[in-house]
Order: sequence, then structure tokens, then C-alpha cells
Amino acid sequence: MTSSNNIHDRISLAFLQACYQVNDHALAFRVLTSLQTDLLQQQHYYDSLDDERKAYLQNDITGTKDMLQYLAEMEQKSKKSSKG
Repeated sequence: MTSSNNIHDRISLAFLQACYQVNDHALAFRVLTSLQTDLLQQQHYYDSLDDERKAYLQNDITGTKDMLQYLAEMEQKSKKSSKG
């Protein structure tokens, strides 16, 4: 069961940003992996719902997709900055 508006993932995302800011890449990787796993599991769950339930949870579905996209962007930026 997810929290309202995926607040638990939003908190994890803020913690992940803090990990990157202090250059703790090992912890950032663990948080990133855990957060991606949770969001992908949520997306799989949402995909399994009927159209009526999807409509009811549309805000959560959109939020999950947006966070997955943002995580991918953060991961790319982190890889670029660690090379430079």
C-alpha cells in the first residue's frame, strides 16, 4: 500500500538529493535502487488495474511516472558529474 500522494517516495527523493549534494555516492546508489524498485512495483500495480480504478488513482499514477523520469535524469547527471 502506498502513502497518500506517494509522500514516502517524495521523502526518499529528497533524501537522495541530499546524498548527491554531500557526494555520498554509495548511499545515493542504495537509495536510488530502492526508490526505483518501489516506483516500478507501483507502476506494475497501476498497470494491472481496471480503467475505473486507474481513473481514480490518476494523480498517483502520474506522480509515479514523473518520479521515475526524474530519477533517470538524476542518475544521468550523477554519472556525468562523476566522470568529469
